[in-house]
Amino acid sequence: MISYYYSLFLVFSIICILMILDANVATYIFLLSKLVQVQYRKIKWIIQNDPRNPIVSWSIKRRSEKLAKELFDELNKPLDE
Repeated sequence: MISYYYSLFLVFSIICILMILDANVATYIFLLSKLVQVQYRKIKWIIQNDPRNPIVSWSIKRRSEKLAKELFDELNKPLDE
């Protein structure tokens, strides 16, 4: 377990030294973290909105049926109201 911590320390210390020596490394690491965030948000959006997902398809069907019922009731109201 100690070797794991030493290896992490070594990796992060090398990254810090490179960031001190060259400013482009800091920019690259920042952009890489943004890329990971964007990919995570993209996967999350796909999971939540993909119609092949049974929970999402149930939600879409339920919402459509509810809207259809509201429209049907609105169109079939008597004109004197």
